[in-house]
Amino acid sequence: MDRISPAAAALGIIHPLQYKIIAMINAIARTYLELNLKLMDYIIEPNLDVREILSNQRPDSAASDFAEMNQPRRPISAFSRLTSITCLEAPDMAQRLCAACSRFAKDFAEAEEKVSFPRAQTLAPNIHALRKSAQNDCQLCQIVYQSYFYNSFVSWSEETFPIHLQKWPYRPHRDDGLPHPGQDPIKPEALWIGVGKTIKETEGLVKACSSRTSSSIADLSSDEGVEKAVALAKEWLATCCTNHTNCCMSPGNQHLAETLPTRVIDVGSKDEALAPKLFIPTHPLQDIKYVALSYAWGSDQDFAKTTASNLDDMTRCLPWDKLAKTIQDAIIFTRKLSIRYLWVDALCILQSEGPDDAQHRADWSYEAARFGQYYQNATLTIAATGAISSSDGLFLRRPALEFDPEPVILKQNTNGGETDVFIIKPPTPSWGLAIQNAALLTRGWAIQERVLSKRILHFGASCLLWECHESRVTETNPGDTDSLAYSQTGEDFLSAFKDMDNRQEDDIMRSWYQFIAVYSSTNFSFHTDKLPALSGIAARVKDRFPQDYIAGIWELAVPEGLAWMVRETEEPDPGSDLPSWCWATRRSVSFFFVWDNNDWNPMIQVKSWSVTTNGPQTSGQILQARLIISGIFKGIDLSDPSLIFKFGSKTNAEWTNNVTSLTALDPGFSVDRLVFIDDARSIKTIGNHHPCLLIGKSYPPLNSTEKRLVGVALILEPTGRVGLFQEYRRIGLASLSFMEYWDDVQDMRTVELV
Repeated sequence: MDRISPAAAALGIIHPLQYKIIAMINAIARTYLELNLKLMDYIIEPNLDVREILSNQRPDSAASDFAEMNQPRRPISAFSRLTSITCLEAPDMAQRLCAACSRFAKDFAEAEEKVSFPRAQTLAPNIHALRKSAQNDCQLCQIVYQSYFYNSFVSWSEETFPIHLQKWPYRPHRDDGLPHPGQDPIKPEALWIGVGKTIKETEGLVKACSSRTSSSIADLSSDEGVEKAVALAKEWLATCCTNHTNCCMSPGNQHLAETLPTRVIDVGSKDEALAPKLFIPTHPLQDIKYVALSYAWGSDQDFAKTTASNLDDMTRCLPWDKLAKTIQDAIIFTRKLSIRYLWVDALCILQSEGPDDAQHRADWSYEAARFGQYYQNATLTIAATGAISSSDGLFLRRPALEFDPEPVILKQNTNGGETDVFIIKPPTPSWGLAIQNAALLTRGWAIQERVLSKRILHFGASCLLWECHESRVTETNPGDTDSLAYSQTGEDFLSAFKDMDNRQEDDIMRSWYQFIAVYSSTNFSFHTDKLPALSGIAARVKDRFPQDYIAGIWELAVPEGLAWMVRETEEPDPGSDLPSWCWATRRSVSFFFVWDNNDWNPMIQVKSWSVTTNGPQTSGQILQARLIISGIFKGIDLSDPSLIFKFGSKTNAEWTNNVTSLTALDPGFSVDRLVFIDDARSIKTIGNHHPCLLIGKSYPPLNSTEKRLVGVALILEPTGRVGLFQEYRRIGLASLSFMEYWDDVQDMRTVELV
């Protein structure tokens, strides 16, 4: 899986392959414009740095390479791309542009084909000034303002960032109208709309987009808009339940299929004036239809929850005014869908009343192992995808609806003395981008909820989105799956999981670790939830491919599961019972072997393991875990100054002067001299004969065609305890030249890892 580009995506202007053929009479040009305006659309490939600046919560790509992992962050936020069509002459249409946009249009017109650098213009000092200009009826500012919301997840904390517009030069074709050899035939001239502190260090990436028409977006701040959303949701749900075979299939394991909630909210019906209440069935529910809510609690958690003390009161009537706004909206919407029951964790699980609340601990332990099945068996999952807190609600304000801009015409003079005319069309939200930048999906629990749900109605920041096994559509294009909806980072596992009955074991194992590399960067209120929040997914994988689940690692892929490296060195959670070799001890990891699908060769034998859990093995509630493995063992001089130590955002200067540390590695660095340290404190113990155990060898991909065989080894530290075998804990991972460090080593040892 490729890493998301660290450059912002271009907002491109499509130029036809044979632009000379476009010469036509003016009467035909007007008709051509009207027809093609219906066929154009936009595309964006967002930038990791963009998302880190805007939300500071986005996970890195699962398959990022060393070079990109260490690229310096650029102070850019987001860029968008619009499409256009080209005609001989512009239609007779009055332009309403502000002074800044007029200057840009003039500069755009004077740009020559041979210019090798972008022309740039700052349209507004911040989003507020841009909005004011849009309110003054500048058409281009209105389009840029909409793009600001549709093409990135925007936080108002960046309200002081300037808004930029810039043009990249057109790549001319040959005299016969065809592209030059090796040139992308659909590579257009590019127009960038950006939000950030600088536009000097950007890279463009433009891709083709599919044509589609769009419908209007509901204003959820109005009753009329909510009713429109209800009607659309009912249509999507009926279509899925009637026509989508894959969405109606139950899990092969009958126990998983029959796992239904212990408690649900009775939302009442449209015909009854009954207050919602908690419902606890006296016997197992059969064939019940219910909705599950996926949402983020947020930092403000002063809302009503169910506890052991108020359980009886909640079964009589929920305290409406004290419920979180998102829960209120979910109850309203569920009732409007004519579905009687709703499952919400805050109300359907006993919440803590203090550190000594044994009833909460017992109830949470029982329910946490069943969370996944609750979402899997729900008729529908409602997701507060665009909200960062439960106080935001489902019915979010949509600022982009303030304007309904008309297309903008930009002219460009060519070197041949002709004038090309570009029609810039207002953007519409894309499914892929709305999900990729979603606030909710930075929350770890929400990842499992999305993976396991059969059907999801996403209340996005800009529009409604539908997701099921067979369809991914938006409110703006409700009947046609977005062609880019499956191209995001982390989507491989989602697709493989939903098609698991037709997948091979190796495929699922590899996809699992690729998925974990994305999942590990998500956020948790409690660090110890990282494995429990995977319990439902793990249970499904274990059911399909029976094997032991060893603290986040699969029995049939232990070497691969040990070959992780930290993206950012940090101190482990002191209260964690997880073993040092478990990836879940760290906030953000990558897996070495996923770089190359063919060249990874494991080099250890797994002798035995032991895992003690509170609940099923897949519950993730680890009490104790140990591994006994056998492999090539060597003491390595890690004080060698030629080695490159990786500490994420930290350097090692404060700990030692004996090793080299780079905060930004040159793309040409050596992948066979890298050392990743898990815990910054461990640098003090590194010496010239440090114990390392080889777990595999590989040819990691380089920027060139060159291949270097590297040995991937665990860096160990003795605990001082010796039983049947010497006991060690993991403190890092090394990628070193196999021929130089491991080729002639004969020392095979069996060690116990804790």
